[in-house]
Amino acid sequence: MNNCRSGRWRAPLPTRVGSTPSGTISFAGTTLALAFAALPGQAQEWSQYLAFDDRFSIDLPTDPSIDETTYETEYGFTLPARIYTAEDDFGTYTVTAVDWSEAEALHAEAYEACELATGDLRGGDNPGHCSRLYYEREIRGATLDAAFRLMEPGSEVTHLGSANTEMVEGIGIQLLNNDGSRSYAVIFWHNYHLLIANAIAPPGMPPPLLFSTSLGFLDEEGRRITYGERYSPLYPVPHRTR
Repeated sequence: MNNCRSGRWRAPLPTRVGSTPSGTISFAGTTLALAFAALPGQAQEWSQYLAFDDRFSIDLPTDPSIDETTYETEYGFTLPARIYTAEDDFGTYTVTAVDWSEAEALHAEAYEACELATGDLRGGDNPGHCSRLYYEREIRGATLDAAFRLMEPGSEVTHLGSANTEMVEGIGIQLLNNDGSRSYAVIFWHNYHLLIANAIAPPGMPPPLLFSTSLGFLDEEGRRITYGERYSPLYPVPHRTR
């Protein structure tokens, strides 16, 4: 049984899309307008979904299924995660939320075990290199590593670049898959959560920009967060404008 605290807010959808100064993800305005014009029914049915435990919000066509799972990090640590999945005729929409709060303790244990195992780092029975910096390196590279994992053999990367929502830095990646479908993903690391929002559109369907541009972040009280300056992992948290 899933005990994740979540909910849906049936309200008019946000119109704040494609505006870099406000912190939302920037996409080609012409493509966005054409996509929405082509799918008037889709836009009317969507609503905002609030995932309080994983501290994010996103627009979805239906209530998602929620699966408890685990996520293996770049350095081989296993962290708890949830996968939120919704579908409609236009595609499949998933958000993978990874709880990073246990990672620092796991890295500390690994460092201590490494030092005990290596002994004499100049040679010895098991030469190696132990470092406390791996924890920070893994966090700073978490979004890039997640983007790399989305690249299936034979898929074509049609876009890879920076993404920004509510002034939080991330990565955007788009793929042409082997079956002709297209993947549109944005990836962010915020407040010890890695969020991977990925939409897969069947061949011939327009980009699912309603999903891609709607990801937001919640604080511990469930309120939306917008920063006044750029938020980057492990740097001082900037002031909030809401």
